Amino acid sequence: MPQPESSISLTLKNHRKQSLWQIWLPMLAAALLFIAAMVWLISALMGQGPDGLRGTADAAVVWIVMPWLLWSFLGLALLIGLAVLVVVLRKKVPGAGAEVLAFFHKARQLMRTGSDATAKPVIAIQEWAAKANQAADSLRQRFSKG
Repeated sequence: MPQPESSISLTLKNHRKQSLWQIWLPMLAAALLFIAAMVWLISALMGQGPDGLRGTADAAVVWIVMPWLLWSFLGLALLIGLAVLVVVLRKKVPGAGAEVLAFFHKARQLMRTGSDATAKPVIAIQEWAAKANQAADSLRQRFSKG
């Protein structure tokens, strides 16, 4: 059942009023509080002399660089793992390769045997038909000369 136009517009007005107080105002207050805290922190550290920000800057660099170092360590561990896997596989591959090659040779032999058995009746029929044609041609030639 559709709602009347006036109730929809009233709902939208309430939503706009509530979104201002429940969403935008708290976000603006949090942003202003964060900016005020940063300004206070920087001004407090600047009052300590020329090296006042140095300790904070060093700590910030550690927090910025640490994730890159961890990801690089994970990449290095992955690279080492792959190198170890290649060494292990190099030892096992020749034997496994020989097994795979033997399997394919056996499969090829079975396919040849199967295809020969499948083609044998067709070849026999074609052979019989060729012999019959040859005999018919031979008889035609003998009777046509005479």
